[in-house]
Amino acid sequence: MSQAIFPNINPATTSGTQLATLLNGFKDAVASGFSGDTRPPNLQAGGYWIDVSEEDAPDYLWKFKIYDGTDDIEIFRINLSTNSVTVAAIDSLFEILRVSADTVGAVMKVSKRRVANNGQVLDGDVVGEYQFVGRGSDSSNPVVARLKAVASDDMTGSAAGGYLVFEVISDGQVVLTEAMTLRDGKLGIGTTAPEHGLHVVSSTGGKIQRTADDASASSLKLRKRRIAGTGAVQSGDVISALESETTDDASAASVSADIRSIATENHTASAQGTDISFRTTPAGSATKTEKMRLGDASFIKGPYTLEALTLESQDVATTATIAALSATKAVVKFTGSTATSLQGISATGQTKTILLHNKSTATVTVEHEDAGATAANRFDLPLGRDILLKEDESVEFFYDSDASRWKLKSGSGSGSGGGARVISGTRAAPLSITAGGGITASATDIREMVFVQGSGGHVTVTANPQISAGFQVGQEILIRSRNNDQTLTLVNGNGLVLNGDWTGAEDDSLAVSWDGTNWVEEYRSN
Repeated sequence: MSQAIFPNINPATTSGTQLATLLNGFKDAVASGFSGDTRPPNLQAGGYWIDVSEEDAPDYLWKFKIYDGTDDIEIFRINLSTNSVTVAAIDSLFEILRVSADTVGAVMKVSKRRVANNGQVLDGDVVGEYQFVGRGSDSSNPVVARLKAVASDDMTGSAAGGYLVFEVISDGQVVLTEAMTLRDGKLGIGTTAPEHGLHVVSSTGGKIQRTADDASASSLKLRKRRIAGTGAVQSGDVISALESETTDDASAASVSADIRSIATENHTASAQGTDISFRTTPAGSATKTEKMRLGDASFIKGPYTLEALTLESQDVATTATIAALSATKAVVKFTGSTATSLQGISATGQTKTILLHNKSTATVTVEHEDAGATAANRFDLPLGRDILLKEDESVEFFYDSDASRWKLKSGSGSGSGGGARVISGTRAAPLSITAGGGITASATDIREMVFVQGSGGHVTVTANPQISAGFQVGQEILIRSRNNDQTLTLVNGNGLVLNGDWTGAEDDSLAVSWDGTNWVEEYRSN
């Protein structure tokens, strides 16, 4: 090494031999980088030199410095023991600048070559890495984070795979661990072998947060696009899936439940029908089954429990004839005062189970197979009998898609099969029956209670029939006598099949049912 920088040369006093000595010394100084323990004495501002004052143990350092006319500024240093180079910058900035009239940016290239086989890099080789080094209180220099590029192929002209590994030291630890991997287009966080485009393994789960002064939500967007043509999604395509994956006792992973969005038509700018499907795995099974689907026609498969149920209702004004009731709610309430013939309910409506409630002051008659309604909108009622909805009565129907008819489910309307009996007369004001008048019953009430007494005293009914006829098989009448002074006798015969004549004192009862020809006694209380 040399630091020989000659002073000004006086040609008048310098011989050729002296000039040669000066030039040879300068040549050695330039060749050795003006190295020495101190700055060369004749170095000018802007000149450089190598400080070798710490080249021996324990430092093994060479420091490249620039002289600014006052101070020596260290630019970088070389560790002779590790062959590493450290850039020293007080402002913590190392910059690579490219100034050009093209789109090419500044480049810092880190290269790896082996010695054998033309320098071929092999699978698993670390091609390059960046280390972030701290300083410990014990003068240690821990690498607190590291970014590595690792080869994933024995590299050839047609196979040069590589991936990035991000390593960090967790808080309170001293060992680098792999935190994130980018491999084959898959980003893995907490896993060294990502299986999907984004694969996160964490003991704390994940979070997506939006911080903004607007009403927009934090969102997770899942997009489906085909490759061919315009990329339009086709009918039956699963657009997105949120899958719940489990691990079994053999350490095998499988999806045990999922929520999927499924296209119900070929998607265009104006038609993008989509259902949401919920699938779970029943206890004792390893196969997912669809339990619920939400779409144009939503449904639930299997049993379910509701703690509370609220049904939306709509009001419909009564009118003389309603051929096709338009029901948009689960409950329809009739209002007004017009007696109504309800011939059908539109089968194309959204609801397939409907409760009809009459809160009007007139009777609403639900017609059996009325020709005034379109066939698919009609009612198919028990025993082929119409149902009368009187004020405050209700009846419920469901649509039988196999029969294309509305069928009775339950209700309190006359003829609906409800358990309530329709009362003619009252206990306080029973019907007064004459000998030739007989008892007139309702032909539309499946069950009826009639309070009776003799007109003006004891009366034996001689009318034929003693109880009006023209009923449906199975209709029942309970006859209750209300007055000991005005008793009533019904005689076996004249449309009655009794176990002997019946005379009713106060609160005596006779129950009869229609067999298609006669009223037949079921039981009596006296």
